[in-house]
Amino acid sequence: MNDDDKYLRDFFAGLAMVGLMMSGVDWKAKYAYEVADEMMEARDKNEAGIAGIGKRKYTRKTEET
Repeated sequence: MNDDDKYLRDFFAGLAMVGLMMSGVDWKAKYAYEVADEMMEARDKNEAGIAGIGKRKYTRKTEET
């Protein structure tokens, strides 16, 4: 795991901790890192969801006369 991946994993764990705190679930930091690891796997697989969002292609609408 390179430094960028470690940073991203820590970032994902922080997001998971915020979500867990806001939900009122009894949580531990270890669980937040388990969620972060799942997010990293989803990112690698490019699955649907926030970790797998791809670029959108926009087309300009033209007016029909």
